[in-house]
Amino acid sequence: MTSFYFNIENWFALAPGLKTPEAWVSWAKNKSNSLPNGKIRCQKIPMMAARRMSLMSQLAVENGLNLLDQQPDSIVCVSRHGELARTFNVLSNIANSTEVSPTDFAMSVHNTAAGLLTIISQNALPVTSLAAGKDGFQQGLFEVQAMFSGGAKRVLLLDFDDELPEFYRGLVSSTVSAYAIGLLLTSDPVWCCEQYQEPNIQIEDDNETLPQSLCFLKNILQPLSTFVIKGTTCSWLWKQLKR
Repeated sequence: MTSFYFNIENWFALAPGLKTPEAWVSWAKNKSNSLPNGKIRCQKIPMMAARRMSLMSQLAVENGLNLLDQQPDSIVCVSRHGELARTFNVLSNIANSTEVSPTDFAMSVHNTAAGLLTIISQNALPVTSLAAGKDGFQQGLFEVQAMFSGGAKRVLLLDFDDELPEFYRGLVSSTVSAYAIGLLLTSDPVWCCEQYQEPNIQIEDDNETLPQSLCFLKNILQPLSTFVIKGTTCSWLWKQLKR
């Protein structure tokens, strides 16, 4: 059975309508399976840079900037869809034989947010950017484990995503709006996560409909000391070992 251990030294999360830890706690305790509407302005990103960034990348970079002062040794960026909206614009322009936006072209890659974070912060930390479908958050934790094995003491995990372009919405079951979650992790055994394949397990609806990272944050903010995160081929049992 696969299991690993973490301690959450700090966390930060952003979404339109959810800007403070208190707002996120309220959202978690209301047991909502959607994010509220609202506006948000990122305070730490220079205005000229923010104008060229998607909302998702703004949230991810702002999130990272709020946690980088705690000196992580490396960063893992996770996004299921990345800059899919920009990629769709580029492909649509090519298909219609119209001019491609240089900004869309330059920022359509999956590691856009990761690159912008290191550039804006002027911090050349090792960064991994990955996608693993619905299982991105849990797979990102495997990458964090690898970094711990390589000598990192503190790793920043950023998970972020946005609504899909209308063209894709009938093809992919993802309706979440823009969000970004950051966890500053160490290898101290405070939380245990282990692979869980119990056939009769009862999983709350939110744990199936929300992205894994939002589901995780909601459970720890309720707060619950034991919960399950559903994956594609298996589930993951989280247990708090220390308080």
